[in-house]
Amino acid sequence: MGPPGIVTHLHVVPVFQDDRKNDEKRFRDKTSRNFRVTARLAKSNESQPSINFNFEEGSGDSLFSIPENVAYLKVETFDGKFLFYPNSERRLSTVKFECTAQSAEEARRLFHRIVGPALDHLAYVANTPLHVVQISVVDELHQISSTDILCPYPLASLNQGLGKVYGLLVPVYAMYREAVNATSPFYKFFCFYKILEGLLKTLPGRLHTEAKIKNISLPPLKAKVPHYKDIPTDQKQYEGKSITRFFDEFLTNRFRNSIAHFISDEGSALNVNEVEEMERYSSVVHVADICCRELISHFEKCIEVLEKPHE
Repeated sequence: MGPPGIVTHLHVVPVFQDDRKNDEKRFRDKTSRNFRVTARLAKSNESQPSINFNFEEGSGDSLFSIPENVAYLKVETFDGKFLFYPNSERRLSTVKFECTAQSAEEARRLFHRIVGPALDHLAYVANTPLHVVQISVVDELHQISSTDILCPYPLASLNQGLGKVYGLLVPVYAMYREAVNATSPFYKFFCFYKILEGLLKTLPGRLHTEAKIKNISLPPLKAKVPHYKDIPTDQKQYEGKSITRFFDEFLTNRFRNSIAHFISDEGSALNVNEVEEMERYSSVVHVADICCRELISHFEKCIEVLEKPHE
């Protein structure tokens, strides 16, 4: 499915009798046709207990209520219209958007471009959070459904205990948990980035100063960017290279500066509602994660050496 903690898309392509050979053709069709996009709202970011491609209009929830006599709210823009539907408690539950597109991916992008700003502005005006926890897309012509899901983390066995907690790394462990708990690819990346920054730029000097005082040698930093399945093309050139180089050349220049300063070097603002930006940051989260783990493991060994009694 994909690395845990990353949003991916699942598709259901119906198989019709005597038409099995055309399944792939229908799925890859690039002609313009009608799509229906439905977003389920929630009061908070929640984990999905099951995958439901076609959820009901009243299956969502939010902190926004509408009057009893209102069946739905209709919003019209220059680019299209969309409808808000309430649940049984009269709170906004789902958003439906219809469009013409050439693929489910394009329909999803149109939803974020057209509906997203309205959701953002609504949250701003009311000073209230508004979460979209699931988006499903239906290809009206081919009856193909797709939905986005958060790839789950595996069950972790604690048969070897909790291990040793190193005092110097307590802030690192805290930031790491913040990262894996996050659902936003932007915030998840930023947490991993700050861990890497602290481990590469600040901690080494502190440890080497202590090692010099104690007249002991620390293990050399040999952490490399590891290979992993389906590594994106733009990351391949850094496989086997130092994490420091990857951090400076790739993570900082291409990702950190945009999210930290909001405005890119070219002068454009980072729009976290754009699918392209979501996918761009999602593509780097996994490698940032495993680089963090490589460095944390290295510095745990360094601290172990420093804490060991020496004659």
